[in-house]
Amino acid sequence: RRLGFENVTALGGDVDGLVAGITAHRETINGPLLYPSGTETSGDLEGKLNASGFEVDRIRVYDAVPLENLAADFHTKDYDSVLLYSARTASIWKKLTGDTSAHITHLCLSENVARKLPANWPKNVAKSPTDQGMRDLLESFAKAE
Repeated sequence: RRLGFENVTALGGDVDGLVAGITAHRETINGPLLYPSGTETSGDLEGKLNASGFEVDRIRVYDAVPLENLAADFHTKDYDSVLLYSARTASIWKKLTGDTSAHITHLCLSENVARKLPANWPKNVAKSPTDQGMRDLLESFAKAE
């Protein structure tokens, strides 16, 4: 919006919600869809949109490479919470930390992100899968402390 885009919408919080939202607005789409993405994605957005009759041009614009190990001082600090914005990040976080982060409250962008964590780990999910939703979640967590 700040850059002049007039029609900006968050749809669904996951690939299926995004496909449903785009399909619901089919009449306003007059050409191929540009899908800039990472090399690895959490779902097959391109395939699902193609199956729904859309022409999709996917361009891989980045590759996120996970760490092999956390910094040595991670285990010496007493963290209250961690922000997790994607299912992939949550999976990598679980692998890197194991049970050592089971006491930390995990603030998750969506239910899809939260599902990647063990059921017994403390977690809260943003009311909307947006940056504002995460800010609101962080603020409510900070007030509760």
